[in-house]
Amino acid sequence: MKLLATKRNSETVASRFSDLENEINRFFERGWSPVTQGAPSGWYPVLDVMDEGESLRVVVEVPGMNKKDIRITSEAETLTISGERKSDQKDSGGEFYHRERTYGKFSRSMKFPVPVDSSKAKAAYVDGVLSVELPKVEEKQPKSIKVEVK
Repeated sequence: MKLLATKRNSETVASRFSDLENEINRFFERGWSPVTQGAPSGWYPVLDVMDEGESLRVVVEVPGMNKKDIRITSEAETLTISGERKSDQKDSGGEFYHRERTYGKFSRSMKFPVPVDSSKAKAAYVDGVLSVELPKVEEKQPKSIKVEVK
């Protein structure tokens, strides 16, 4: 009796259910916030937004990415971080026994509850963590005008 070698399909039903379970867990772990509403499904970096008094700080986990593949744009009170994490695997024809790492393009946008001065924003990327600091714009105080009655 001769056994035939068969190539396993990397997209098995079990792996699809595992992917679904991971997505559901991520949904409930991250919750819903008006700051990050509309976060896409699939590959996206997780982030924190902190109020540090004079500024807001956004910290984004983007491990395995080259900083040239990350774009940061700001318009009004909305910050967008986008990029692409590329696979480091060469197509050698081998099969995965287990695969969790994800790759591809992402885009995260968040609207801040306060005005920020994006022209003074500072960003740093160290050990797979992107940190963006955006100074708050001072709130304009109402101007009081004295009117003289003649």
